[in-house]
Amino acid sequence: MARIEVEVTHGDRVMFPDSKITKRELVDYYREVADAMLPHVKGRPLNVQRFPRGIDQKGFLQQDFADTLPDWMSGAEVTKEGGTLVHPVVERPEALAWLANQNCITLHMWQSRQRRLHTPDRLVFDLDPSDNDFAVVRATARAFAGVLDDLGLPRYVQTTGSRGLHVVVPLRGDTDFDTARQFARDVAEVVVDDDAAHRTVEARKEKRGGRVYLDVMRNAYAQTAVAPYSVRARAGAPVATPLEWDELDARGLRADRFGIRDIPKRLTGQRDPWADMSRHARSLTGPIKRVAKLRA
Repeated sequence: MARIEVEVTHGDRVMFPDSKITKRELVDYYREVADAMLPHVKGRPLNVQRFPRGIDQKGFLQQDFADTLPDWMSGAEVTKEGGTLVHPVVERPEALAWLANQNCITLHMWQSRQRRLHTPDRLVFDLDPSDNDFAVVRATARAFAGVLDDLGLPRYVQTTGSRGLHVVVPLRGDTDFDTARQFARDVAEVVVDDDAAHRTVEARKEKRGGRVYLDVMRNAYAQTAVAPYSVRARAGAPVATPLEWDELDARGLRADRFGIRDIPKRLTGQRDPWADMSRHARSLTGPIKRVAKLRA
């Protein structure tokens, strides 16, 4: 593809006042991590969080870019009630830079890709703590790993850059969203049954009682999860960071452990822990039967 030059406008604008991170640094970050990030986001409709004046001013979530995408950038036209909207789709590094230049800090992506919108190719378990006890979140992630191993499914883990962890399973894309979400719910209930004192699938905050919430609703059609290597609109510019499983044991690990100034160096020193994810995608046909036996 011909190279596209993305001009950075107002590059000196401070996007993260606490750490003096500018828009130019944000754009440069997305350029630097593009090789690792692109395989995970490519072809997926995106929702983005935009902060035109930086994170200390009110931002907004944008889905529809029908009138603003450059002609070289892809979009996914999706039907909605009363019409359609066009989600941005990243197919090349320049698209990440263009979004960053539009003050898009955080990228949230669908679990399916543009060519097969109704069949997810990944399953996401969002581990959302009720307090600051990250040890319980780590233990819950390990519990998911054990159950998914029993079901014959590969599993990957990342910090969210916010409060918790995501456990992700790559799928072959041969089932619909309703089936995938029900399977995720069944798996989450098995994990809860193992330690109901610290885990719950209760969506209402007032009913959680300080437990880690195992959120499976990101596996519904048109729902999103934060993209790997996406920056979060929080102090210090933390990043949603794919991990090796043994990194869960690292002292001082938190959901916001890695930031915008850490990740390029991290990727220089080690390959993306999720680099081979798509090669290990599995069908849910057998695991659906096995999880029914586990629940029984």
